[in-house]
Amino acid sequence: MTESCINCACYEEEREYCFRLGTYTPKNGYCKNYREELLKENNKMDKYNYYIEVANDVENWLNYNDFELSNFENREEAAEFLRDELWAEDSITGNGHDGYASEEECEEFLCHNLDLLFDALSEFGELVGSLLDNHKEKNLARRADCTIRCYVLDDAIEKALIIWEGYGFKYMENKNE
Repeated sequence: MTESCINCACYEEEREYCFRLGTYTPKNGYCKNYREELLKENNKMDKYNYYIEVANDVENWLNYNDFELSNFENREEAAEFLRDELWAEDSITGNGHDGYASEEECEEFLCHNLDLLFDALSEFGELVGSLLDNHKEKNLARRADCTIRCYVLDDAIEKALIIWEGYGFKYMENKNE
């Protein structure tokens, strides 16, 4: 008999090693108990994990907005819709008028995440200087935070859709199964 994981009750053969997190994770994405455990651990650490936080924000948005997988043919179609919908959603990316967090909160989130910021700037074809052109601008940390959140959005959407599929929700093409 295989031993189950104390964090998520997944069995050993259903888990895989995640090099980014340095631990075993459920093979089909993060289960709710496991994410909550990671968040508790993350809150003990100084580093803010954008991948986990944005994935949680996406899942919360899906729940709050009564999102239905059955409205889409497949995961790619659902992901494309969500990308278009959530890119400017203030509560997900901070890419709105008010920003989901204060400048001070964003400064804390950015601590130990400068490498992720540089990856995001590189991915979007931005020069680091473009973000820092107006270094006296009041919302610099919010702009940097928003850049990172937009950068990890696709990953967060993918994880949220995997979680919903794990809950048994079906796409239009799989409804009859």
